[in-house]
Amino acid sequence: MEKRFSIVLLCLSLGFIHCGGALDTSGAGEAGVTVNLVIENPSPDAIGTAKAVDHGSDFSLGKGLESSTISQCTITATAPGKVSQSKTVDVASGASTIEVSLSLTTSSNWTICADCSDTSATSNNVTEGFNGCAEGVSVAKATDTASISAKFKNLAASSSDVVKYIRIKQDSKTQGAITVGFANALTDAEKATVRCLIELDPTGSRTTMGAIDSSASLGLVTTKSDYYAEVKGGVGSPKCSFFNSSDTLLTKSSGTWGSNSKSNTEAACQLSVRQMRSLLDNDRKGQYAVLCSLTGASPWTVVPANGKYAKYDLSAGGDTDRTTLVSNGGSCNSTSNGLECASGYCSPGGTCISWTAASLSGVVTNVVGPAEGTTTSGTTDGVGSDARFNAPNGICLSPDSSTLYVLDLSNRVIRKVVISSGTVTTFAGDGTIHHVDGTGTSAGFGTLGGCVVDPLGVYMYATDRVGSVHTIRKINLSTAEVTTLAGGNVTGGLIDGTGTAASFSGDVMHGITIDHAGANLYVTDGNNNAIRKITTAGGVVTTIAGNGNASRGDADGTGTSAKFASLGQIAIDSTDSKLYVAQRPGITATAGKIRQIVLATGVVTTIASLNGFVATSDASTGASASFNGPFGIAIDPTDSVLYVSETEGAVIRKLLIRTSGLVQSIGTTSTLAGGSATDGDSNATGTSARFSTDGTKFLTLNHLGTILYVSDPSKNKIRQVK
Repeated sequence: MEKRFSIVLLCLSLGFIHCGGALDTSGAGEAGVTVNLVIENPSPDAIGTAKAVDHGSDFSLGKGLESSTISQCTITATAPGKVSQSKTVDVASGASTIEVSLSLTTSSNWTICADCSDTSATSNNVTEGFNGCAEGVSVAKATDTASISAKFKNLAASSSDVVKYIRIKQDSKTQGAITVGFANALTDAEKATVRCLIELDPTGSRTTMGAIDSSASLGLVTTKSDYYAEVKGGVGSPKCSFFNSSDTLLTKSSGTWGSNSKSNTEAACQLSVRQMRSLLDNDRKGQYAVLCSLTGASPWTVVPANGKYAKYDLSAGGDTDRTTLVSNGGSCNSTSNGLECASGYCSPGGTCISWTAASLSGVVTNVVGPAEGTTTSGTTDGVGSDARFNAPNGICLSPDSSTLYVLDLSNRVIRKVVISSGTVTTFAGDGTIHHVDGTGTSAGFGTLGGCVVDPLGVYMYATDRVGSVHTIRKINLSTAEVTTLAGGNVTGGLIDGTGTAASFSGDVMHGITIDHAGANLYVTDGNNNAIRKITTAGGVVTTIAGNGNASRGDADGTGTSAKFASLGQIAIDSTDSKLYVAQRPGITATAGKIRQIVLATGVVTTIASLNGFVATSDASTGASASFNGPFGIAIDPTDSVLYVSETEGAVIRKLLIRTSGLVQSIGTTSTLAGGSATDGDSNATGTSARFSTDGTKFLTLNHLGTILYVSDPSKNKIRQVK
């Protein structure tokens, strides 16, 4: 339904009332002007009487973000060679008209502008409102009028745009935010492909876009303003990155998906006032323009319309929260969403993590277990080399990387390692092969595979098998209480369902990972040659790729049409958009490969080792590389590096999956540590180090991406690579 609301600014110039100068009805002197102000494009559910409403189709904008009760307007009039006039008037609550007097010399080239705002929304120097100008206005007599179409400064051009608004505002004295509002509730597929580029012009001097180009399919041009930001989609969360004009990444924050009062999706990226001042813009005032797409390609939505600029002002707050930003590796408050960090973001464990990938040099040393050159097994708790394991299998870290958990396969227990001291204790399990829920050493396990700790460090999840019954076990890390989350159907096979009604199949389900919300687990289901998803709340199991033992093979595809064989570990990226899986040689001469699953679409592709060779062979691109039994896999916090362990190759490999910017590109594969297919147990640097040529070498990476932990089951120890 079409709505229209007009604020009429009346110049009283008839009879004995005039506009401050001699009235010249011939048009030779001063003339009074009536200005008709029509407000376009704001929210249809704005509150109050003197308000902005949509004159066309419903933009479905949120009241909390874009609505304004107009409380003040400033009218300015300028013309070449003429004395400009400006007047600010208050709009009374409930008023539908206001009056203002302008005395303008006759001219055919006046520009008359209105800038209206809701002053109640400026407590943090954020102005809600609209502006617009009428150009080329002819003033000759008192009855002349000027019509001004004023638009919100941060709204899209038309009702057909997929992006409706964007704002940069100050939420508090210490924190600002960039919020992008969309026309609808986005699907996971749309969330995964969203891309927005925000040009920040701190000087406020640009009149045309520099960092972004409304007509360019790629959205970037060579002429740039000082800074720009990118909001790049992800199913779990958008990623927010800030660059300078040389494309150098300055900082990154994890964004959040939300919704407005119309239940339409919003992407919000936080930026502290201190970060703005230190990294981007010292006075924290300027203007911005935005380009957004749901697909990362044309069509683009430009906000504000026609490539103009909106203003931002984050100067009201000060830096009372912190005088300096925390450097990488320093302690931060994880609830602040990384706003204290000089670059990167604050991990759930409370440490600032750089957005630049750490460079591991391949130095291999022991963490716990028998000393170098010895492989004695046992059950002994102890410190460092005094501790004994019996075929340690899956390993996983607490969010702050202070504690390592080890699934001690042949001992049928879970061990706990305090990293700082090397102290090893038995955490859960009675050492007997059986499936028993319980607390601590009263619980029973069978064949333990992989494990993962949730983002808050509350629970560990582990894969387990007793006979033909496969389960996902849930362990409370505070109480050591062990329960069964999903699986246990004695029928076996590939059965989706809830809790014990679901079934898995495999000698051991090796791979398990969890998304960054702690909501979903992903498991490599061995004999079913499938990737399964399990909700942590309720244990609902579904199949997202692959389709049972009959579909065993090696074929890319979508969902259950894809084929897998001999699946190893699995890893998830920081935006919960992609899974990476190691696949060992398992059928005929099929090579070990690295596979990728896009969660929003279920599309499975092979990203490394396309040539079908079984060998440890580095290459300039991952597609040309080859692997000898890839099994363990870990992704670094920047989403730019995969680390892969080989069962037969006895090496740790490094695969670049993002070589520049934020767009994925598969780069070099190199050998980080270990001698190709040479069995051993020696600590050294790079290819001089030796690992076993058998056994499932699990990997886990610390939260900073600086230490890679390796379980070496045939050597009965845990090693690390720095």
